[in-house]
Parts: sequence; structure tokens; C-alpha cells
Amino acid sequence: MFEPTSSDCYLMKSMSGIGFKTQLMLDHSGNYGNMLRDLNAFGGVKDSPLISQADLPVAMKSFYGGEIFDDRSLLERWMKTLNKSSPSVTYFNTIALHDGNRLLSEDKIMPFHQAAKKLLDDVNYLFDALERSKRKTMIVFIGEHGRNYAGDAIQFSGLRDIPSP
Repeated sequence: MFEPTSSDCYLMKSMSGIGFKTQLMLDHSGNYGNMLRDLNAFGGVKDSPLISQADLPVAMKSFYGGEIFDDRSLLERWMKTLNKSSPSVTYFNTIALHDGNRLLSEDKIMPFHQAAKKLLDDVNYLFDALERSKRKTMIVFIGEHGRNYAGDAIQFSGLRDIPSP
């Protein structure tokens, strides 16, 4: 994953090669863990412009203290970049459900149900807006680790990557 490979293996590069406009969208800076740098170096997205985050409202603070921008505002900005007659593919990474994200108003962890409801409302908004636009669209969700909502007898709340039976 962190070594160069055949250019045919890079989705964004391949889509660009057949006429798709490629874009990159993050609801965070991409600085943590050098994510944006690694996406460019190893993900084949270096020719995909990052949709501007300028003047977007901040929804919460991330687990590492950075800003997490409001996903709905970001999605609205993205939809304005779409051209009905031009095919496009966008890589969007959201960390809205990451464990340890904090409320803006107080130094307290964002409750899972509140963060999940907001994200699902934003996704439903996106689906409705795309349906109204009559644009042919395919959306692929790829889940990363999430946060364990309640914990159980084996693991505590917030632990991730170890599935319960």
C-alpha cells in the first residue's frame, strides 16, 4: 500500500484517463498522520484538486484538536462544482464519526448518537439533492474503523479494530 505500483491500479488516475474530472474532498485538514501527503504520494490523487475548505463552518474539533468542517456545507460546495454534462469522480474522506471528536461549545466528547444523526442527515440531504438534480450518480461508501458505541464485557466503549463476537 505504501509502495509505487502500476498506474492501472489507481482508481482516480484511471477515471481521469477515460474522461472523468477528478476531485478530492476532506472535512479535515488532512495533516494528521500525513494523510493528504500519503493520498497524493500513494493514492494516485495528486492530480485531483482539493475542494476548497475556505469559509466553511466548523462542526466540531477532531480527536487531535484540528477543525472538522460541516459535511453538509462541504457537500453543497461540491455539488456546485458538478457539471451535468461532464462525468466526475470525487474521493471524499470524513472523520465526523471518529472516536474522540469534541463538541465546539465545550471540551467534551461529541456523543455518538449526535454525530451519527448529523452525518446520516447530511448523507440523506446529499441523496435527495442528487436525486432532484437527475444526475446519474453512483456513491460508494467504504467504512474504516468506527468507534464502539457502548462497549461490552470484552471491550470498553471507544475501543476499535477488535470486533466483538
